[in-house]
Amino acid sequence: MKRRSQLPKMFATNDSTFPVAIFKAYLSHRPADLKNSGPFYLAVNHKPKTDVWYKMQKIGAKRIGENMKRIVRGTPVELAGKRLTNHSPRKTVVKAERVN
Repeated sequence: MKRRSQLPKMFATNDSTFPVAIFKAYLSHRPADLKNSGPFYLAVNHKPKTDVWYKMQKIGAKRIGENMKRIVRGTPVELAGKRLTNHSPRKTVVKAERVN
């Protein structure tokens, strides 16, 4: 296995693109009953009448798979012909953790 020459790093930038800020914004738009627990992937409420953007319903595996395909469309990942599954992000994170 080829090791990275430099380990990935993340720095607090205090702007809206900082991953912690994005996660906090996501939590603020979840239903009140699911603010601190429940499924991570929730179905989207396409016509929210309040600041709650998600439904009290988890997303199915088929929808997550469709989202994965849409996310990589036109990127180097797609152009390289790599096949991604719903499990790919977890596999990549676990693999990166083992290298450290």
